[in-house]
Amino acid sequence: PGVGAALSLGLTRNADFQFAYDYLDADLRTQALTFGGSLRLAPERAYCPFVGAGLGFGKPVSGQGWGHFSLKLTGGVEKALTSDVGLAGTLTYQYVEGPDPFGSVHVIIPGIRLTYYFANLRGR
Repeated sequence: PGVGAALSLGLTRNADFQFAYDYLDADLRTQALTFGGSLRLAPERAYCPFVGAGLGFGKPVSGQGWGHFSLKLTGGVEKALTSDVGLAGTLTYQYVEGPDPFGSVHVIIPGIRLTYYFANLRGR
């Protein structure tokens, strides 16, 4: 199991820039930092589908440095609870390149995301 935290900067009503930290695997102590974006496909709908992607660097296993390539792909559906709060179901694939003999880390993570919009762009 893993956990993550992200900061998003709303660029437009449909697009965000994102910076994310993810702790992917407690046994391997896999961690990643990614920079990317998210695109809301139908922001006018009550249930808004979205997709996102990010590139960055990570640490595949305990004892390794942070200099390993990382890729993050995310999709899901978000429901606005209020004008400032959204709740989403997500499915994320994350990859962290690893050295031999450990190999690379591939993780598929279903999740729940709670978002607070400091500057709401959905109403514009």
